[in-house]
Amino acid sequence: MKKVTKQEHIDEILDQFDFETVRKVMVALGWTWSSTDGQVPDIYNLRKVARDLLQQCANTESKNYFCSIGGFSAEKQDGDTLILEFVVSEWSTWDSFDPQKTEISWD
Repeated sequence: MKKVTKQEHIDEILDQFDFETVRKVMVALGWTWSSTDGQVPDIYNLRKVARDLLQQCANTESKNYFCSIGGFSAEKQDGDTLILEFVVSEWSTWDSFDPQKTEISWD
């Protein structure tokens, strides 16, 4: 069985992920980051943020972990799978019904 390192997982995602499409979407939406002085980030900065998130996930001792920033979300599942996404829009019931302030009933 071939052993694959954490870094090889990260490199595979960075090599396969379509950062150019992410940048095109950000340009179309006028989506900027404060860390890029109000400009749409270039590919280098997109890759850097993605790499940082993936390293954070890979290096945690937890089998399952999630982190996100600037539209990117990275996830570690079952201790051996890394996932990178760029999310333009999402919604959860947490946004409407804070469990700390609402009694949840699935009936």
